[in-house]
Amino acid sequence: MSAGFLAFRSVSAGGGVRWVVVDAGTHALHPQATAYLASLRSRGCSANTERAYAGRVALYLDYCQDRGLDWAALTFLALACL
Repeated sequence: MSAGFLAFRSVSAGGGVRWVVVDAGTHALHPQATAYLASLRSRGCSANTERAYAGRVALYLDYCQDRGLDWAALTFLALACL
């Protein structure tokens, strides 16, 4: 399995910490995954929750990419039958 996506801790110049998901080859942000992680922050979830979810979202995106699946179109039943 290739490392297509990675979870990274990002620290701003002001000292703020957030987690992002990036493409391993280009280091470009995955916009939807990063927006989801931002939504966790805005809902007051802990930094540890954001960190854990970042890694799991990156793993899910890898899984879909390795199998040629559209990550946004899969249903629970389709995942269960793979």
